[in-house]
Amino acid sequence: MPEVDQIKSIISEQAKHSSQITGSVIGLKIRREFPELDMKRTYGGLRKFIEEYCANEVSWVRKNGGDDIYKHISRLSEATNIEPTSNSSTTEQSNPPDYWKAFSNPNTKEVVVLDINGGQLSLGTADSTLREFQISINKISRDEYKEMAWRFLPQVAEPLKNDFRQVLSLDDFWPHWSALMWKYKHQGIFDEWVKWRNREILSIFETRLRLAEISSDIVAKAIAHLRQRSKKVSPLTSTRTTSATRHLPVSQLRKLIHEAVEKMGDEELRRIWLPLGTLADALKNSEQ
Repeated sequence: MPEVDQIKSIISEQAKHSSQITGSVIGLKIRREFPELDMKRTYGGLRKFIEEYCANEVSWVRKNGGDDIYKHISRLSEATNIEPTSNSSTTEQSNPPDYWKAFSNPNTKEVVVLDINGGQLSLGTADSTLREFQISINKISRDEYKEMAWRFLPQVAEPLKNDFRQVLSLDDFWPHWSALMWKYKHQGIFDEWVKWRNREILSIFETRLRLAEISSDIVAKAIAHLRQRSKKVSPLTSTRTTSATRHLPVSQLRKLIHEAVEKMGDEELRRIWLPLGTLADALKNSEQ
């Protein structure tokens, strides 16, 4: 029987070389290396093994169909950053300015600019030339996020607290903090952290304005503006979209899917979930 460290090494290497990886792919590699090993019988399954032995290297992210999706800790920041960044100029042009991201994300170049006369927000950069009635609001720093996480620690249940405390001792704590949030997501801690974080972000924004000696009515307008821009697409929107596709004719749905696939890059294509039987039939037909 293989040693635990041998299995861990395979899982870590597989995850390290992919932006994300499915449990089925990892399982296939393990079966090829150790055909005699029954992960379910020996360790309670792949996911349980990863949670117990690989939590500091590999993190469960989500379900995709019937498969589990995992990421290496070093790659968590690609999708689970303090705030994800977008390099798409098309997205920036078609969507309204995201003041929330500009203020809360240390990775973005944009900074929030405030009109101190009317309370309106706009976006600039660190070297933007400001007019006499404008001030730039310093974005939240990584150190402030760490302080925020320390303040959140008392909210964590005692059995889990030590894991989070150890992560906060690391310089690059964020990917590991995010991994723990995902690991214990089913215990409700992730939702609590998001609520806590949002309240803290608004509080820090307000403190920045008051230290700049901005009048209370302008502070209130700026905060309202930030809140408005922080609203994401409603889950109801996604529900309506999904509902609408259910009523499309199959021929039209196929056409839409083909058009979407044509626009995908290599990495996106590799992440598409397909029933194994359908894929096998397609491969068989292509060989005839």
